[in-house]
Amino acid sequence: MRSWRVWDEYGPFGWALVAVAGLGVWITALAVPRPDWAPGISGWALTLLGLVLIFVGAIGALITARPRRRSIRELKLDCSDTSRALLQFVVDRENSSPTLVTPPRPTQEEWGRYTDALLRHSRETAALYHERFGAKITSCYAELAERGLAEVNPEARNPVNVLGMRYVAQDLGAIAERLPNA
Repeated sequence: MRSWRVWDEYGPFGWALVAVAGLGVWITALAVPRPDWAPGISGWALTLLGLVLIFVGAIGALITARPRRRSIRELKLDCSDTSRALLQFVVDRENSSPTLVTPPRPTQEEWGRYTDALLRHSRETAALYHERFGAKITSCYAELAERGLAEVNPEARNPVNVLGMRYVAQDLGAIAERLPNA
């Protein structure tokens, strides 16, 4: 079974090499009826071998070039892992949020520094969300919608704060829980 996995790893490139090798054998058989490297094989046999290699390589390249559809189990695991990672991200960002440590009535300057730090932290959180999770979450929801397993969550595209991010993580986790284990 390992040999087929190797072909999967190389994908269309590996199969294209098979086709090119077949092309080389075929051209050689046409140019030289009995090449030195195959003294006991006739030109017709080499021509046939070359054509078979070209055909098999071309078909293999076409088959492996198509994107492989993940199993429901792989999709469930991916959604669950992404949900868990996003929830941990939200907790970490909430714990690193700036706090206002001042007497009961902060001065205008203290309040200004606090709000600036809070806005900066919020922008960083949104940027990190898009960098780390944006494409993955969009991909999960798109595949779920394509298979008719869930609706695309519009909140997932651009949650404005950690509350929206927590909602997206919980929603994706709940969808993953409902998916069958098959």
